[in-house]
Formats: sequence, structure tokens, C-alpha cells
Amino acid sequence: MQSPLAVIRSRTRPLHAELESSFDLTASLGSIPAYRDLLARYLSIYKPFEAVLADEPIETLALISWPQRSRVAQLERDLAALGGQPPVIPAPELPMLDDLSSLLGALYVVEGSSLGGQIIYRQIQQQLHLDATSGAAFFYGDGDETGSSWKRFTAVLEENITEPERAADAAEAMFLAFGRTLSSPKAA
Repeated sequence: MQSPLAVIRSRTRPLHAELESSFDLTASLGSIPAYRDLLARYLSIYKPFEAVLADEPIETLALISWPQRSRVAQLERDLAALGGQPPVIPAPELPMLDDLSSLLGALYVVEGSSLGGQIIYRQIQQQLHLDATSGAAFFYGDGDETGSSWKRFTAVLEENITEPERAADAAEAMFLAFGRTLSSPKAA
């Protein structure tokens, strides 16, 4: 029998690849306004998702280190640092989080995005000359601790998912939400 993490990875691999191929990072980091739009898109996912998390029982919040792992404040701080008015992006449909397995499945996508954020952060530094204090805190995330944070999260996931298929369903739905919100036409 596969571990919960293996089930989630197997089921979401195609959606992860599809998201990466539909997302034009070069265009999103091509200018401050384009980057501001990207941050607004992330905020439109994270804000409603974190609002749902805030209603979870205290034991669940302690298990997932919430609200310490919240990213909304970083996104809002980055948007404020960049100035201007970010676009209003409608919130996507999020997965139903009606049990711990579903919640952890959705968090697999959210927490996993921090790993990719480290690569994006380096590109932001090079292309836009921003850092964690000047508009790139969200992508900086946990900085050098990102890998350790991911390992801690996957250990929690492995120990607490009792229904791997439900977790994978929620992870797939979360990838779809990210895809609908972040995908952009490829630059010609």
C-alpha cells in the first residue's frame, strides 16, 4: 500500500505539470505592474483559503502550525511595498475541507508552492531587484528553512492522513484552483 504522500504525488503530478506549463513566469516578472498582478492572483487564493483554515479546531491549527504558517500578511506587505493599486482578482473555487485528510491534501499544494517560491525568489532578485524586505517576502517564505519546513509538513501529512484518496482529491482541487487563477497566455 502506498503512503499518503505517494498517493497525493501520483495523483497530482499531471496537474502540477499542467500548471507549470500554463504559467508564464517570465511575463509575470517582466515589470513591477506584472509582478503586482501575480501577487494579487496569489492573494485571491490564499486569503479565502486561510479564512477557511481559521475556522478549524484549535487542535488542527496546532498540528499544522497555524497561523504561524500564514502567507496572507506577506502578500499584503509585498503589495503595499510595491505601491499602486493591485487588480482585484475573483477568488477561485476551493476544495471542500471537511476532514483532516482533505485539509492536509489542500495544504500539500499550498506548502509545496513554497519550494517553488525559492526559485522564483531568486528570479525576482535578479530581474526586479526586490528582496524579502522590499516586495518579495511571500516568495522568500521561510528562506533557508523552507526545505526543513517542507519535511516537517510532510511528516505531519504522513502521520495524520487517514484517507489518502480524500487527501488527493483535495490536492487536485487545490491545483485546479491555482491553475485557474495563475495560468496566463504564453508570451509570443
